[in-house]
Amino acid sequence: MLSYHPSSTDRPLEKVTSALAITATFSKGFVPFQFFGSNFLFSVSLVLCIYCIFLNADRNINRIASLGRELVPIGASLVLMTVSYIFFSGADVPITYLIGIVGFWCVFFCLGILCTDVRSALSVIIVFSAIYLVFVVGFFLDNGEMYVGGYFGDVFGIGGLDLSSGASTIQLYQNVGYFISIGAISFWMLSKDIYPQRPFAAAAIVTVVALVVDFAVQARGAVIALLGATVLFVGVIPLKRFWIPLCVVSASLATVAVFIWGFFSREFATPEILAKTFDELAQGRTDGRLFLFGAAIDQIITDGGTFLFGRGLGMFPIDMGYRPPDWLFAANAVSMYPHNIVIEAQYELGILGTFLIVYMILRPVAVFRSSLWDYDTKIIACLYVFFVVLSMFSGSLAYSYVFLFVLGMFWGRLYALKNWD
Repeated sequence: MLSYHPSSTDRPLEKVTSALAITATFSKGFVPFQFFGSNFLFSVSLVLCIYCIFLNADRNINRIASLGRELVPIGASLVLMTVSYIFFSGADVPITYLIGIVGFWCVFFCLGILCTDVRSALSVIIVFSAIYLVFVVGFFLDNGEMYVGGYFGDVFGIGGLDLSSGASTIQLYQNVGYFISIGAISFWMLSKDIYPQRPFAAAAIVTVVALVVDFAVQARGAVIALLGATVLFVGVIPLKRFWIPLCVVSASLATVAVFIWGFFSREFATPEILAKTFDELAQGRTDGRLFLFGAAIDQIITDGGTFLFGRGLGMFPIDMGYRPPDWLFAANAVSMYPHNIVIEAQYELGILGTFLIVYMILRPVAVFRSSLWDYDTKIIACLYVFFVVLSMFSGSLAYSYVFLFVLGMFWGRLYALKNWD
């Protein structure tokens, strides 16, 4: 049997491997890395991580092999994407798009499994989040608001730089909310060590701060995803079955965040984040999420071929009149996508693709109340819920390798507690 101790502090190689894995996973989305070259830092951290994995190759291969059952839906999804590309979209979509999906999904799911020192990994996220918070607070103190002239401010001072992900400066509000939120969730893990007398009070304070920032930058997906993770944190960890109290707590956190931001913005009547949503509903913006949801669903409902077999991998942006998508190393990787991973799977891969994606997402939910969980595992589950909810509002098949990494972390942690003793 493997000798594995999840909370052990005497495994420096596993600490380094976990820290490098999390750095590689989030480096392309971490905006300050743009100053130094995100592709370079991504490549360096990934190569170093793989080198550390090979230093303990036998153990790591056994760990991945022990999760063979969890690899099946992922492998089946990638096979279906390949078939869909060959028969439906190969003539219109670059082959690098398919290579990117297959490669990134496989690599980062395995990295998640091998990210065994969870505290070292999430400490890196906390540092990333703290750096974001410094930028956000500094920009707000200088300008008195986060939006300038109706556009999200240049918080990071990168001017008109186009990110390698395809995003531009004015689109970074979701990126800011995303990093601030996952930083708050990661802090929940350390709250018991930092403030052992009142760990949940410390976690609540950090969560409110994160929600305030999310409201300030109008990161709607991050707000909903963080509240979803909070529901699991409050419901599964301290309150067990008391769903009414946990809903009250979650609603209270959101309300407190709204009023705190309202105090600073002097806009109690209609918070900007809600006004933005109402405006999208009223005007029916053709680049808004609701329009994209509707366009994809309408095609699925009205065309039997799309419902059964899909339009082909990567075809949604082309059907919408945009350029074809490409992998993350391309200068303009991101094109239009439905912003919902399930809708995208149904549109491009058909009913079988939807089944595989939904199964892959919901399978961890079946063990959410496992008596084998320790506190750290529950925090990983909360992080997983965050990414599941976010994938319903900002998800994409091609760029969901971070979700696959967190999914790998969850299964790796759970199997470690059960089998690697």
